[in-house]
Formats: sequence, C-alpha cells, structure tokens
Amino acid sequence: MFGPLSRLMNRDGINPDDWFAGRPVPNGRFRHNEDVRVARGAHAGKFGALISVEALEPEPVYLVELATGEGDVLLPDSSLAPAG
Repeated sequence: MFGPLSRLMNRDGINPDDWFAGRPVPNGRFRHNEDVRVARGAHAGKFGALISVEALEPEPVYLVELATGEGDVLLPDSSLAPAG
C-alpha cells in the first residue's frame, strides 16, 4: 500500500501523508478509504473502498477493495462514482 504510492507521490512532489490524511491526489476526486461505486467496466454496480493510488497519469488509478470479497481491482478515477 505504501510503496507505489510513496514512489509516485514523492516523484511528483506530493506528500503521501496528505493522501492518508484524507486529501485527494491532484486530478482525483476521491480520498483514502472512501467508499465508491464502480460505474463502468466489468465490475460496474459493485461497491468498494479505495486502498491506494497506483498511478497518477493520465488520471489517478486506485487499488479498490471490492465489498463483495472478490478481491482488489485497479480502476481509474473515471470508472468510479461516490458510493452515496
């Protein structure tokens, strides 16, 4: 969880502590541990929680822990919606 995020964020001059404190990454709409709904793709309609940031460009890509217990998936910001 900390490895990829720390490398990406430190490389881009972003403090990883900001993400873990609940602030979104640049160009991202979501925060660490935020509940989300998958809006597009193979897992559309499922819910999950954001675990980590795996990429920042061209848009943030998050590791999402699916609430169904199916495991974790990598999803871009544009494929997610707020859970509520």
